[in-house]
Amino acid sequence: MKLVFNIITKSDQLRAQVLKTKYKWNDVIPQDIVRSKSSRLWKGINLVRGEVRDSLVWMIGNGESIDFWREPWIGDIGTLEAQVTDQGRRATLPAIMVVEMVDENGDWKWTLINRLLPQHIILRLMATMNLKKVQELDKPVWKWNPTRMFTVRSTYDLRAGHNSKATEKLWKVIARFEGIQRVKIFLWLVACGKILTNSDRVHRHMDNDNKCGICRSSVETLERLFRECPAAMETWKSLVKPEKFNEFLEINIKD
Repeated sequence: MKLVFNIITKSDQLRAQVLKTKYKWNDVIPQDIVRSKSSRLWKGINLVRGEVRDSLVWMIGNGESIDFWREPWIGDIGTLEAQVTDQGRRATLPAIMVVEMVDENGDWKWTLINRLLPQHIILRLMATMNLKKVQELDKPVWKWNPTRMFTVRSTYDLRAGHNSKATEKLWKVIARFEGIQRVKIFLWLVACGKILTNSDRVHRHMDNDNKCGICRSSVETLERLFRECPAAMETWKSLVKPEKFNEFLEINIKD
């Protein structure tokens, strides 16, 4: 998997150039690399290519290389195409780059977006950096690691279905917290996912209203309550540096 990741992200390396030229790997992340005559190495690459592709997310630079609707570029939500509320509209979405969805003032072209996407996705878009301030090229990165770099450890945790190192660090942070005891208990409940949100209350037949108690515009989940709700979003904007805000939204809430 590391080799495939390096072929995609370090295409200027000699090994990557030789393999891509030999097997006609033309796109940054190709849909198909099956070749009738190939080496065992290439067959192995083909076996894990799909898994590596699903583990990548685009880091926005100038927005000129990323399909706005069909490429994953906003954290862990997948493609915006999959988030379109009207399934009948998905097949008719235009092939358009991210940079083309930004007007001359650097704002998103909301008239083309608002009627297609749900509110919580709109909020994520609102928090995304302004493309006019960025001159770097777009690049694919590893979404299973907060540093966005491929590591064997993150791949093992992905395969094993856990992240023991991150979990251990979380418990240490909570254990060393020296504030009010009830705040410490609250942090522990959040880390365990034991906060009784409205969606949990409905699931347990304790209530019939699963909407967020603050904004009333979406289902109240742990993620919604502490990060995606407009009220929470405004609080985080005052605490997190603007250039780090989009990265903050992509990190698991427990991290």
